[in-house]
Amino acid sequence: MRKLFVSLFAALVVATATTPAMARSAFAVFGGPGDATRPFECPPGKMLAGFSGKAGLWIDSIQAICAQANADRTFRQPVVEGPEFGGRGGTRQDVYCPIGTVLSAIKLQSTRNRQIAWIALDCRTLASGQTAGVLSFGNKDYVYNRPPTVPFGANKGLFQPTDSESYCPANELPTGFTVNFGIHVNGFGLICDRIAYPAPPKAAAPPPAPPRPSGPPVVHISAIRGAWATRTSSNADFTVILIPAHDGMGPLSEQAIPVTGQFINLQDAHDYDGTLQGVIRPYSRTLEYTYGQKNGASGTGTFTLSDDGNRITGSGKTSDGQSFTWNGTRA
Repeated sequence: MRKLFVSLFAALVVATATTPAMARSAFAVFGGPGDATRPFECPPGKMLAGFSGKAGLWIDSIQAICAQANADRTFRQPVVEGPEFGGRGGTRQDVYCPIGTVLSAIKLQSTRNRQIAWIALDCRTLASGQTAGVLSFGNKDYVYNRPPTVPFGANKGLFQPTDSESYCPANELPTGFTVNFGIHVNGFGLICDRIAYPAPPKAAAPPPAPPRPSGPPVVHISAIRGAWATRTSSNADFTVILIPAHDGMGPLSEQAIPVTGQFINLQDAHDYDGTLQGVIRPYSRTLEYTYGQKNGASGTGTFTLSDDGNRITGSGKTSDGQSFTWNGTRA
């Protein structure tokens, strides 16, 4: 009996603390031979975060979704990378671990005729290592010759011969795959490697403490936490939810504060929904962020918290160079 269960999260702590070196693990392809065999690896400095492609009764085509590493060893919004391998049948799917999580485990199921039916992804949070959910790419209802209830990550021996197992070494993360394909995806083999993280910027001397403000008191910087009713300069309405990693030291924190968030379109244009991540720098009330939307658009921007804590004012620029403003009040 064989099953694929790629256990990676326990290795992440070692991988993120190790200086990148020459290392690479390419596992044998599980499944049928197909008409061609091709390897694909995410560009340097990126990890494999999920898959794009088409599926019906089984997976018809597959394409990598990769996430760029940051200097602080977090990862940016995942994006589609490289060619799509396979045929034209099936319905489009895009499945990947979201920002703030890493791909921790993968499980494959093949059919009797040796097509890959589905791939299950277990995503875990970077901060705590807790599972953030299991996502399925392909036909998750394909159950040929499997026990009716077997939990993800069960002990060896519980799966039928249509499953297979491999493990990334302790100092590597998933970075690509080898695929056998024709008009379907017939076989799949994981590729693991060390991630080349960017060098962190040189630390600059902190600016002098600003003079004590006069007039009404300035609210704590943690007031940026929560939901905001916002409108862009193109009259698009969003609910923006901001979650600082910690509350800092006061109105002007002496510490950088990482912030994650999401924004939800209130005019039912949910292709414009997305996520953001950024940082409030020391002695600042301005969040500097990057964002990504469901429709694939991305960009950068800022939000500045007002002294009374009831408003955020912001501006941004799309990846194609268009500028906009994005301001709001507490929801």
